[in-house]
Amino acid sequence: TLEAERSRLAVILASLADGVLVIDRAGRPVLTNAAFDRMFPDTGGNFAPEDERGRPLPAEEWPQRRAAAGQAFTMQFTRRLSDGTRRFEVSARPIEHDGQEGGVMVIRDVTGRPPGVSRQAPS
Repeated sequence: TLEAERSRLAVILASLADGVLVIDRAGRPVLTNAAFDRMFPDTGGNFAPEDERGRPLPAEEWPQRRAAAGQAFTMQFTRRLSDGTRRFEVSARPIEHDGQEGGVMVIRDVTGRPPGVSRQAPS
């Protein structure tokens, strides 16, 4: 049933360690998961990313704006949080559903990795 599918999707999203943000074409957050909400508390999906030196990225380079525009990309950014500066990797893909366009972003905290390394080799 439709309700069972929704419930299953909610459980899957809640179990992910990576943050998920779905954003519409206008840049409004449509959906986040618990991991995203823990990574970016009280942002409502609208956060200002920084480069590796802590300088604000130009607005046109913000991942949520690029995702809203339907761009497919992978990038890293940093953000100063209460526990220090964290480095994140985001992978985004465009989505279209029922005539609505936007993007989905998956965000991973990669603070412990050397800068520029996008994925760790499997152990």
